[in-house]
Amino acid sequence: MDADLRKTPVPTAMLLARVWRVILFAGLLAVVLTGCATAPPADDPDAVAEFKQTNDPLEPTNRVFYAVNNGLDTVLLKPAAQAYRFVTALPKNNYGKVLKTELRELLALQPGDLKK
Repeated sequence: MDADLRKTPVPTAMLLARVWRVILFAGLLAVVLTGCATAPPADDPDAVAEFKQTNDPLEPTNRVFYAVNNGLDTVLLKPAAQAYRFVTALPKNNYGKVLKTELRELLALQPGDLKK
């Protein structure tokens, strides 16, 4: 039986899927492992100072993107959310009345009312 399984050709789509999985796994593993930086020994002050200075080389870029996103949130998204809330919100004392009215109408429906 094992000899029969070895002679069965593997479909190309399955083979490509396997290759892509291996490539993606290897890429993910490489990204994860490159993020693992170890600190130099404490007895080398120059190396420790350099490590502290370049610990996160993308920090300036991250700060710029954070500032841009925070500004967009303050200028665009927050006013849009407040306007949406103002337009769609009912006064708080009407919630109970609206709920009672909707429930009464729903309970008053007869089976034939939906066909009309």
